[in-house]
Amino acid sequence: MTETNAFRPFETMLDRDVTLRRLQEATHGADDGELFLERRQSEALVFDDGRVKTASFDAAQGFGFWLACCPWRGFRLCAFV
Repeated sequence: MTETNAFRPFETMLDRDVTLRRLQEATHGADDGELFLERRQSEALVFDDGRVKTASFDAAQGFGFWLACCPWRGFRLCAFV
């Protein structure tokens, strides 16, 4: 990954203090959990008889977390950061 493509959501898209405060509120009383940040890119080329038939590119980023508060479990996902 080059420096220009680095995924740094707390430097470019999210306020770190606000995010931390919201996560602390959301996870209060949880017994277990997991937080993840994700950035995904894909590209595809399809050839037919040596010629490009289709080409595509996709990029997505987001975050999510799951919590376990016995006996309940919860899950939240944000598709876009």
